[in-house]
Amino acid sequence: MAGLRERMLSERAKMEQSLREEANKAIFENVISLNTFKNAGSIFTYINTSSEAVTKALINHALDAGKKVFVPVTLKERIYFTGIKNLEGLKKSKMGIYEPESTDEKEPCEGDVFIIPGSVFDKAGHRYGYGAGYYDRFLSKCAPVLKIGLCYDFQLLESIETKEHDIDMDIIVTDKRIVICKEGR
Repeated sequence: MAGLRERMLSERAKMEQSLREEANKAIFENVISLNTFKNAGSIFTYINTSSEAVTKALINHALDAGKKVFVPVTLKERIYFTGIKNLEGLKKSKMGIYEPESTDEKEPCEGDVFIIPGSVFDKAGHRYGYGAGYYDRFLSKCAPVLKIGLCYDFQLLESIETKEHDIDMDIIVTDKRIVICKEGR
């Protein structure tokens, strides 16, 4: 698991800038084409760092559409989500992640949309994160939400092995395709 994660992160970091920009535009278009995204009142999403699939355009699009947007704040052992009105005023945390300064925690409601980063995904919705388990722990305790994993197409494999505590995605969105992983979504 760790070797595959590291290899994919290395490959992602080496993407040419022009290819990355093109792929991010395609990911954006694929996400906003989803009816579940269009119809969602609230979007919970990460704020991308370095080589992750870009979410800033999605955040701005959601805010412009009148949706509520919530982003993570990372503490030592857990994450929580707090609302933002724009991408201004974010501070870089000790972990290198841009976060709001708010301490108002928001719990997702059933039907909210969660956009989740990862290092590797498979077509069944399995996901490798970055190894700390923040999203798996958070999602295991919250209401049923629609979980959308974002990645570049090379990060989506046929099959990966996961552990019982790993939380599966409902949909995987890449620059080349949308994979519906769970029935009824």
